[in-house]
Order: sequence, then C-alpha cells, then structure tokens
Amino acid sequence: MKALFKTIFRLIFLAATLSLIFAASLLVIDYYKTRENFPPQTYIGQVDVSGLSKEAAIIKLKETPLSKLFYPSVAFVNKAESFIFSPEEVGILLDVQKTISQAFDITHQEHYLRELRKRLGRDYVVCPIVLSLKERQAREVLYDLAKLVYSTPIDASIALDETTGAYNIIPDRKGRN
Repeated sequence: MKALFKTIFRLIFLAATLSLIFAASLLVIDYYKTRENFPPQTYIGQVDVSGLSKEAAIIKLKETPLSKLFYPSVAFVNKAESFIFSPEEVGILLDVQKTISQAFDITHQEHYLRELRKRLGRDYVVCPIVLSLKERQAREVLYDLAKLVYSTPIDASIALDETTGAYNIIPDRKGRN
C-alpha cells in the first residue's frame, strides 16, 4: 500500500512539474512575442495590429485608407445644409510614425506581468490615431464652402404694385456668412 501511495505521489508530482514547465514555457513565448511586437487583440483605430512589429504595423497603416481608421467622413454643417468630405479631401493625414510610437508606448508601458494581467482581464486594446492637417488644402476647401454659403443681405423695401396701385413691403433678407 505504501508503494502505491509513493507511485501516486510521484505521478502527481511529475504532472505538477510538467504543468509548471508548460505554463512557464507559455509565459516565456508570450514574453518574447510581445516585447518586440504588439500584444494580441490590439487595434489602432479600426486596424488590427496584433502580433505585428512596429515596422509591419507601419506598412499596414500606410496601406490602409484613412477612412478605414476612423469615421469615414468629415461634415461641415450650416443651418440647412451639410457638406460631407472624405478626410483626404480636407487634407487630413495620418501621422503614421507618431501613431505607431504612441500605440507601442500604450501597450508596453508597464512591467510584463502587469501587462499580462491587464491583457487577460480585457477583450482588446484600441489605441488612438494621431492626425495632421495640410493647412493649405483645408483652407481651400473652407474658402470654397464659404463661397457656397455666403449671401449678401438685402434691406427691406417698399414696392408699388402697378396692377393694384398698392404699396407692398418687401421684407429684408438676412445674409449668410
């Protein structure tokens, strides 16, 4: 009976040791995969960069149209009118280098075990994008819009209706700018 307990104890000890080695191996593999790459379930805007290196993420972001990274249009609204443009038409650009650098800092800011605990406790990480603006292009779009929405104000006036002989007041019309 004593020999049976020794055998069972050895099997349990062996199973526990193998489980511990397996778990440690998974941690080591995860550590090396996430130190130089983005961790699993990491998004920049709407683009999945999980497991990618900084260089691969830069290439992927450069190949992705800006409208796929965030809401695909820019709207200028005047009382009754809306003018909708793509980000590229207005001169909005993605600053790829700053975006990747900022995203990597967000996903690698703590000690590995703390980061792992956070990753295990949430579904995914969405990192913001960094945008820049081509001012000249944006100004041109805004000037073109200003021409469309501007109207000259007209003062009220009095007009004679020749058919009835009555005087009519023509109300003023407010301008828009």
